[in-house]
Amino acid sequence: MKKSKLSGIYAALILLFLYAPIIILIVFSFNSEKGYSWQGFSLKWYKEIFDN
Repeated sequence: MKKSKLSGIYAALILLFLYAPIIILIVFSFNSEKGYSWQGFSLKWYKEIFDN
């Protein structure tokens, strides 16, 4: 029983390691300015994509 619990935790950590960067990129794609500090919610970058 203990081995299955550890393998579940291990699998969850691997999934977090793989999906966390994708989630962070999605969240920061709504940032109004470039960079790592949050400046506010905006759809500016999506407008830039569709203007091109």
